[in-house]
Amino acid sequence: MSIKILYLSPSSQLGGAERSLIDNIFALRQQLPLAELSIIITAAHGDLASELETLGVQVFLVPLPAQISKLGDSSFELQNIISNLWQLLIASSELFKYWRNLQQTINKINPDLIDSNGFKTHLLVTSLNVSCPIIWRLRDFISSRSLMKKLLALVKNKVGLAIANSEATKDDWHSVFPNLPIKVIYNVVDITRFTPLSDLQSTISIGNANIIRVGLVATYARWKGHEIFLQAIADLAQQQPLLITKVKFYIVGGAIYETDRSQYSRSELIKLTQDLNIENWIEFIDFCTDIESIYHSLDIVVHASTKPEPFGRTIVEAMACEKAVIVANAGGAAELFTHSQDAIGVAPGNPQALAEAIRDLINSPEQRLAIGKAARKTVTERFNRDRLGTELVSIYSGLIVY
Repeated sequence: MSIKILYLSPSSQLGGAERSLIDNIFALRQQLPLAELSIIITAAHGDLASELETLGVQVFLVPLPAQISKLGDSSFELQNIISNLWQLLIASSELFKYWRNLQQTINKINPDLIDSNGFKTHLLVTSLNVSCPIIWRLRDFISSRSLMKKLLALVKNKVGLAIANSEATKDDWHSVFPNLPIKVIYNVVDITRFTPLSDLQSTISIGNANIIRVGLVATYARWKGHEIFLQAIADLAQQQPLLITKVKFYIVGGAIYETDRSQYSRSELIKLTQDLNIENWIEFIDFCTDIESIYHSLDIVVHASTKPEPFGRTIVEAMACEKAVIVANAGGAAELFTHSQDAIGVAPGNPQALAEAIRDLINSPEQRLAIGKAARKTVTERFNRDRLGTELVSIYSGLIVY
């Protein structure tokens, strides 16, 4: 099939949404090697563009005005609009030129279908004169975004289909837009990349086998639960002083997005470890391109989001690597596992419950092993990237008019 698909991404960095986009494009490329794939990134050149160029995707950079690119989606909510008013007024003077540039770029590409991957690009593409079908990727909840849902309500009728990354995401959007056509396609991972270490590799990589390594792998977004993780460690240090000497904790990630206010800085997190008197137990590690090596080096992976997660990519990646994962059991994350079988669920925002789950897994290497093996089986059956290509071709073919 010869088709031209245009993707839109509001970010150039490699967060979970962008990695899922790469998986989608890889799967489609495998299924339709002759398809013409392009992407417009509304930010500066970054890791996303580099990854996609290796897949033969033509990359167009059409950066948003700097004042707008620094604003997170929450900046457009009613409670924040006044504080950002001056910034928005400055940016508005550049918007007309930006829209014209974006329209010209889309006209040049002349796609058969547009696949949009973020709130900003959802609004942008539906504000233009576009004749081909438009897909919205629903990777975040909408119900709590008071102004954004009003803006999207003005343009939702231009959307041919929305694809949600979980039933929780679908339900949330349908609570706002009950007539929006939505199909659920769970995110996937490459199980040939995210794979368990062999016994020999494990022996070589472990180093000090007496130390249990526990890590939170996430961007520094404020809702990812870093403070809950650190408070749980403080509880363990206070209640289990001998146990804590056998454990090393890690925060893996960084402040990767362009937006202000919505994410921690590392200095803030370091200050919090000092306030809790646990700085000797914590190490900070940057994201790396081979993130699977991070999972391989950990014994327990923690997901601690304080808000319901639309999906939870790190959960599935760690499960694919046969790791025991503790999950904040809400939203789409709750759809990814069976409690005590292939992961451990805890109440979100509860450092005491998280501390208890960490303690139990530290004390039970047999349980860690059993959960890890079951987790790998779950990912292989439910979240394998091999299934994605045929699903996408079916959806795209149903929308494109020949």
